[in-house]
This record gives sequence, structure tokens and C-alpha cells, in this order.
Amino acid sequence: MRARDRLRPAPPDSFDSERKRGRAFINSCDLYMSLAPDAFPDEQTRINWALSYMKGGHAARFATRAVRHPLSHGGAPRFRSYTEFRTQFIAEFCPRDEKWKAATCKGDP
Repeated sequence: MRARDRLRPAPPDSFDSERKRGRAFINSCDLYMSLAPDAFPDEQTRINWALSYMKGGHAARFATRAVRHPLSHGGAPRFRSYTEFRTQFIAEFCPRDEKWKAATCKGDP
């Protein structure tokens, strides 16, 4: 058995819209997907899996809109790729001044 087959990465915690937790959530999703690539055969599976952990507040509304989008748009998904989803997630749920904070932080935030 290969080491990769034995890996059991931890799934991300549920995300409730709190901006200070946004980067940790998306990083956790990215890490899980990189450790278990066979579980994600296509872009929509990756997107829907991440959406399934968005369970509170604005995050839940964001997920609901994305899931329901095909119903009113001829079956077209809201996001065409995980990269598109990730970009929109960062814009909506990560600290707005994240780059500035990272550049000026001298220790633990």
C-alpha cells in the first residue's frame, strides 16, 4: 500500500462567514484536495465539496446561491472552475487588508 493511500487528511471545519477564518478555511480545502486528489474527479466536485462546509451566515447564503444557480441559468454552474470559486471566496470571505497585514506583521497576528 502506498503512503498516499493511507493518508486520511482532516476535512475543513465548517465555515460561518467570519473573515478572520476565511484564509484558514480555503487553505484547509486546498490542502485536503491536494492530499486526496482522486476524491475530486472534476472541478464541480471540488467546488460543491467546499460549498458543503459553508454553513453559517453569509457563507451559507453564498453556498445556496451557487447550488441553486443552475436551476435558473439553464444548468450552467455558478463557477466554471475551482480557481474561479476560490477567487470569489477570497474576495468575499478573507480579510480585505490581508496583504498589507502580512507585509507589516512582525510576529503572530
